[in-house]
Amino acid sequence: MDSNSRVSVVCLEHILTTDIGVYDVVVLPSFVSSTDNYVHILTKMTRHSVNGVLHSYLTKRDTELAGPLVEILEQCGQKVPPTMKSLQHQT
Repeated sequence: MDSNSRVSVVCLEHILTTDIGVYDVVVLPSFVSSTDNYVHILTKMTRHSVNGVLHSYLTKRDTELAGPLVEILEQCGQKVPPTMKSLQHQT
């Protein structure tokens, strides 16, 4: 990226009601309530930018979602951190 380029970044708590298509990077301070919502967010982002970045925080409270999330990430060709893989086995 050259020094004249700009990246649009947003940190959201109400992701499902926000037009995220205009942002290059989206940060969710807490994980969404379901993997279906996560896929919905990814779909909204890819309609505008194939190269967008989505950061989301998954905690031990979200362990029931870890397994399905790992599957989604692997299907998308994403590297899954070992800590996330171990979280899926704590359910």
